[in-house]
Amino acid sequence: MKKKIIIALLVLSALVLVFASCGECKHEEYEVKSTVDATCVAEGKIISVCKECGAEKVDTIPKNGNHQMNYTEIEPTCKEAGKTIGTCKVEGCTFTTETAGKPKLSTCSSSTWDDVVTKEASCTEDGKKITICTVCGKEQWNPSLDSTIPALGHTYDRNAFATDEEKGITFVPGKCDVEGYFARECKDCGYNQDPITRDEYAQMPDYDTVKYDQMEALSHNFAQFVETVAPTCTVDGYELYKCTREGCDGEKRVPTDYATGHIYNKGADAVLGTDYVIAQAPTCINTGIKAYLCTVCGEQAEDDENTESIPTVEHSFVEEDQYLIVGMDATCTDAAYKVFKCSSDISCTEEKKFTYGEALGHKWVVNAEPSCATNGMTYYVCSNVCNGETCTEDKYDEPSQEIRHQFGSLVSAPTCVADAVYNCKVCGNDYSAYDDDVEGQAHGNHDYSILFDTIAPTCSAEGYNIYSCAAGECGTYYGDDENEKDREVTPRIDHIFNPVTEDGKIVCTVCSMQYRDVTTEITTGSKDLCFNCGKTPCECGLIVEWNGYVSPKDPEELKANETLTKVETIWTEVYDEPTAIPLAIGNGMIVLNGEDATTYVVKVYDKVNGTLLATIEKSGSVAFVDLYKYAEVGQVEITASTNGYAYFYEIID
Repeated sequence: MKKKIIIALLVLSALVLVFASCGECKHEEYEVKSTVDATCVAEGKIISVCKECGAEKVDTIPKNGNHQMNYTEIEPTCKEAGKTIGTCKVEGCTFTTETAGKPKLSTCSSSTWDDVVTKEASCTEDGKKITICTVCGKEQWNPSLDSTIPALGHTYDRNAFATDEEKGITFVPGKCDVEGYFARECKDCGYNQDPITRDEYAQMPDYDTVKYDQMEALSHNFAQFVETVAPTCTVDGYELYKCTREGCDGEKRVPTDYATGHIYNKGADAVLGTDYVIAQAPTCINTGIKAYLCTVCGEQAEDDENTESIPTVEHSFVEEDQYLIVGMDATCTDAAYKVFKCSSDISCTEEKKFTYGEALGHKWVVNAEPSCATNGMTYYVCSNVCNGETCTEDKYDEPSQEIRHQFGSLVSAPTCVADAVYNCKVCGNDYSAYDDDVEGQAHGNHDYSILFDTIAPTCSAEGYNIYSCAAGECGTYYGDDENEKDREVTPRIDHIFNPVTEDGKIVCTVCSMQYRDVTTEITTGSKDLCFNCGKTPCECGLIVEWNGYVSPKDPEELKANETLTKVETIWTEVYDEPTAIPLAIGNGMIVLNGEDATTYVVKVYDKVNGTLLATIEKSGSVAFVDLYKYAEVGQVEITASTNGYAYFYEIID
């Protein structure tokens, strides 16, 4: 049977191969049957059939990524800016976009404001209502829009005065020393501290006279004796009685004997703990307090009469770690020590130093043998390590022999203040010239070849140059010391006067010295004082006779707070030929020159009788005093608050 089945299968297979080889289609031409478009989330497909055999094939169209958008515009609010939200309408697609829209509103819309009660009003407290924006929660900034809800006040049933628990009114009759009243309870909060008194009740229409009488305060009836209380050290004795009226707990005390007062044992036999206590122990800073005890009641006295001061004690220094401030081990030069604070009082700042043993002493180790580098001396260093640090002390011993440096090359030549420096050809160190090296010693001759500063001449002082020494280590200057050698002096310049000013003053443009006041001296003279007008004819219209003036050879020195007295001085006439002549102080002018913020006091005395004519006070770096304003001046006294100079000028009529 099995053999027949196998033969049949072989025959069937052969028939299939024959028919297949005869009818196989090559699918050379297809025809599109249907198309499914691709979307942003799904692939598309094209279904085609073979025109010859009808076989189907499916071609895939890739997802195109083209979203089909719906757009919704969100209007802005006072909290957030507006925006546009796009949503893809293709089924299954979750793609969205968001773009900026209209800007956020700068103010809240009137339609979004709403009143919100933040606190309800009660009987006794106001409520609060504010205006806020329902969108952003911002409170209205304008205080006038905020509102207070007034307190409601208590609510009573004021039309009923009989006892009525339901209406919150309770009648309380009078008691000993206390009038009765109608207690009222607020319907809303239960407050009952606003009773109707007896006097108020009498003002009510149709009040009940029986209850009115019952509201009258009663008098105590102290008929019940309770006890007799004996006096103590501080309390008087008394008999105690109680009121017999129902519900009254009033008491009455009838004095019997006075308080006995405390009794103290202050004798020499007073015992600590029995007759007195140490209320406050003395320390090295604070005194103590000894307080006596009453022998009757044992109470501790606090008054000055029954307490005594205990003197302070000596400082106490205990060598224990809890009082240790600092401790150091022994060093080469110091013994070991510890510093402890006083243990008597926590506030005490006293300290005491305890030393232990002796100093270690230096442990010298040779660091360098004698050589020209050490000038023939042996160099030692200490090798001790003390408190974690190596000792820095060192020393040289006395030279065992003279070992001098050997001259090598010249490092620096001698100057006015420094010896020559050479380099030793043996040890390579630089060294200064020895004392017997005459050429290598400092020669002391300054080389003033560098111009340091130039002081220009003025109409009151000569000019000169200041030179500095060319030797860098020297630092000296020439020119400000006249005794060193002749200075290079530039002569003083002449005063340079401005044209007459509007107020009639003639003032030097260099030193600010005033020549004279010409406002009352308009004359026809030989010299035009309007030097710098520069116009012909002179447009100033002021011609003043140049009579000349005289000035001193040198200014008078003013020393701070010292008085300079002048009766006459040596003047030099500069209008015609210079002539040295003595002239009186009067009829002239003083120019005062000092430091900034200088105060001058000038006293002017009469030439005949020496009386004080005037005291003139001036301030500033430059000041002018006109002496020709006074008739006869014989002497002046000048005092300045800082150092300066006084220039004397006299007008020649």
